Amino acid sequence: MLVTLTGIPGRPMTKHEDIIFEDLAEAEWYVFRQRWRQHFGTELPDGVEA
Repeated sequence: MLVTLTGIPGRPMTKHEDIIFEDLAEAEWYVFRQRWRQHFGTELPDGVEA
């Protein structure tokens, strides 16, 4: 399950119970892509793979 932190001490985490991973590598790759999208406003360029 994915959990999102707010970055503000004392604020509760947001649980994303619909997002389930089979292994740690899959979870890390998902989070990397999400952070890329959030930071750059676009999907990863074509050909970039884990």
